[in-house]
Amino acid sequence: MVETAGILCPESKDKFEKISLSRRTVTRRVELIDEDISSSLNKKTESFTLYSLALDESNDVKDTAQLLIFIRGINDTFEITEEFLTMESLKGQTRGEDLFDQVSAVIENAKLPWSKLVNVTTDGSPNLTGKNVGLLRRIQNKVKDENPDQDVIFLHCIIHQESLCKSVLQLNHVVNPVVKLVNFIRARGLQHRQFIAFLEETDADHQDLLYHSRVRWLSLGKVFQRVWELKEEIGLFLSDWGRLMNFLS
Repeated sequence: MVETAGILCPESKDKFEKISLSRRTVTRRVELIDEDISSSLNKKTESFTLYSLALDESNDVKDTAQLLIFIRGINDTFEITEEFLTMESLKGQTRGEDLFDQVSAVIENAKLPWSKLVNVTTDGSPNLTGKNVGLLRRIQNKVKDENPDQDVIFLHCIIHQESLCKSVLQLNHVVNPVVKLVNFIRARGLQHRQFIAFLEETDADHQDLLYHSRVRWLSLGKVFQRVWELKEEIGLFLSDWGRLMNFLS
């Protein structure tokens, strides 16, 4: 870091050298950052009129169960906040009861009322979705105790839900030409290198196009955006090859 500071801002190199990087100092700074982020998030959650949770439970490389909890809430001014709330390590069993105890402790620590919980999305594992003793059943019972008229909406794998919604839309007439264009430029090594060099010469906002992957379908929007932002450069480049495509105009 000091060497980098000497290159970027040599006049401030002495200040960087005086910064303490001992383990205690770094630990203390990280803890202060964590406290500040938690405090900011708690202030936002206090204003929530409704909120939802997304839960994911899986094992890490040491076979320790990790429960990830994300929160999305909305306030009176329709401002939406979506944040990573916490990660809880489960050392023992991961039954629905154990998961509920962890989620309950997190909600109470964040001072979130159960009566404002409207949706829970999970990864679909049995200990989360069990109809009788799973986490979702216990959450529904808890919410009913707080507000008998409140029904929690449960979803399985929100990414899958959005993927299914996307599949209903007929977008082939839009997707296929863009994918064909990207493949035409990137699939040929020489042509791809020339395209990158052309973008550098024209001081384009981006250095390359993005590939579209059917598996990682969320990349489609980024592919479209990149092509649109480079449409003028692409048009000029393809005109030299005699392959200018009408949909770019």
